[in-house]
Amino acid sequence: MDKVELKHFIPAKYGIKTGVLSLAAKISGTLDNVIHKENIKIDNFSAESGGNTLSFLSFRMNTNKDNIAYVSNILLDNKYTNQIKLPSLKFFVEPDYIKIPETSIYMANSKLVANSEILNYNSTNNQVFSFNLEGFVNSKDIPSLKAQSGKYPLILTFSGNKNVQNINGQILVEQTTVLDEPAIINLTSRIEKNNLKIDDLSILSFNGKFSNDLKSNLRGAKRAVITGMVENIKEPVFKNLRVSVPQQLCLHIADTIAQIKGDLFLNGRYDNPEIV
Repeated sequence: MDKVELKHFIPAKYGIKTGVLSLAAKISGTLDNVIHKENIKIDNFSAESGGNTLSFLSFRMNTNKDNIAYVSNILLDNKYTNQIKLPSLKFFVEPDYIKIPETSIYMANSKLVANSEILNYNSTNNQVFSFNLEGFVNSKDIPSLKAQSGKYPLILTFSGNKNVQNINGQILVEQTTVLDEPAIINLTSRIEKNNLKIDDLSILSFNGKFSNDLKSNLRGAKRAVITGMVENIKEPVFKNLRVSVPQQLCLHIADTIAQIKGDLFLNGRYDNPEIV
C-alpha cells in the first residue's frame, strides 16, 4: 500500500482532514507463532474534533529494524491554551509495554517535560499506566489566566489501572493577588468507580525550594485544606467535603482583605450544595 490518503478509508467521524499512508507488511511463521513486520509511514497528517486540531509532519515505524516509532512536529490547537508543540516524539512498542521517554512540550511562553509507560496494553483488564509531567506554564499561554501574569512551576503524576487512577500534583504560586505570600497548591487524590476521593487539596506556605520530589515540597505550614469525596464526576455531588482553614488566612480580593479561619462542610450537588 503506497501513498494512500487516510481520509478515503477511515470513517469521517474521526475527523481526519489530511494524511498520506504508505504501508509494507510481511507475515511469516506458523499458526501458533505468527511473526509480523511492518514499515509504516504517514506524512502531513491533520485531524479536527470538537474544535481541537491535531497535526504532525511525519510518522515512521519500521519493525524490520526495531520497535521504535518516531513522530515529528506535532501541533495541537485548542480553545483552552496557546498552540501546543512537540518538536519530536519517540515511543517504544514491545509485546507487553509501550514506553515514551522524556519528551519536551512547548507553548509560546511555557515548557514542560513528560514521560509515560503502559504495561499490558493489549489487555484492558490488566493495563497499568503511569504519566509524569513537570516544568512550568506561563499564564500568557492560557487565555483565561492572562490577567494573572506569572509563571507557574508544576509537577503532575497520573497512574493506575482500569479500576483506580491516582492523581497527584503540585503548583507553585509565587505571585498572586489573592494570597498574602508565595504558596504551593498540593493535590493528592484518586478516581474509583467514577468517584473522586480527595485525600488532600491544600495550600501550603512556600518553603523556598520547589523540586521534582513531591514530598520534599510539603514542609511548609498548611494554610487551607480540602478533603472528602466528589461522587459522579460527570454530575458532581459533594459528600462530606470539608474545607478547613486551621490558622487565619488573609485573602486579597479586589480592594478588600478577607480574614478567614475555621471549618465548613459541603454536601449535595455542586451547583446547590448544603453548607454547614
